[in-house]
Amino acid sequence: MEILYLQQLRDEGNSISHWPMQPISLSEIEHLEQLYNNGNPFPKVLREFLYIAGNYCPVIDMGIENTQEECQERYRELLLNEGKVLPRPFFGIDVWNGDSFLYMYLDEGDNPLLRTVYYIDEAAGLMPVHEITQFTLQSIIELRIELRKEGF
Repeated sequence: MEILYLQQLRDEGNSISHWPMQPISLSEIEHLEQLYNNGNPFPKVLREFLYIAGNYCPVIDMGIENTQEECQERYRELLLNEGKVLPRPFFGIDVWNGDSFLYMYLDEGDNPLLRTVYYIDEAAGLMPVHEITQFTLQSIIELRIELRKEGF
């Protein structure tokens, strides 16, 4: 696969971690496209990410799940628990605090902006917040690689 967006991850990802990146095969990517994008190809940046480091990436946290399919089901479960369903095909990318995550809509071009779902404690009733970020998957990976290289 030609890598247009994630050259830095491909070239430097293994050097910033004690564990090697673990890719996903093209057939596994196509299976995920069937499940989560109605058989349509994912955005180019997402296909590159999955191909380079979809099973383990030192700068993207999958949480406790073992596969991308398990991750995607967990993201959807978190939304359903709050009575939310996203109106368009999406793919969750990165999880933190167990129930907050980044995601991208799959119909916004080859390097779409990431969005976030996180929870605020509004009088002990956790309220989900959905926001668009200023980051793409490419830019957040590049930022996190640079932070790792600086020792963070």
